[in-house]
Amino acid sequence: MKNPIYEVAIVDDNALVRHATRYMLSQNNITISFEAENGQDCIDKMHQSSQKPDVIVLDMEMPIMTGFQAAVILKQNWPLTKIIAFSGRDDSASINDIMAAGADYFLSKQSEPAAFISLVRTASGK
Repeated sequence: MKNPIYEVAIVDDNALVRHATRYMLSQNNITISFEAENGQDCIDKMHQSSQKPDVIVLDMEMPIMTGFQAAVILKQNWPLTKIIAFSGRDDSASINDIMAAGADYFLSKQSEPAAFISLVRTASGK
């Protein structure tokens, strides 16, 4: 049986976080659809992309357009794409807010890499 192909977009304003996330995913045979540095950049790239990602790893606090704002737009326009809210803030109020905005999953930036990879695979539904 052929291994599934996971398509993931990484959205974070921190270039080092994007690079580290890309590296970790690529080491686990997960393809990066695109990277974006804020929510607006992500929305623009979703409109431009012919191949939509299965999963978007979305930081919550970014300039120009936050992950909270982007999640609402993403779910309205691309409801089949799963959103993993990825944040350093893991208090229950923040988690509840992002889930209400449209995130399908939440992952703390303090999580172990294996938990992150597992969640990406689970979120993709493959």
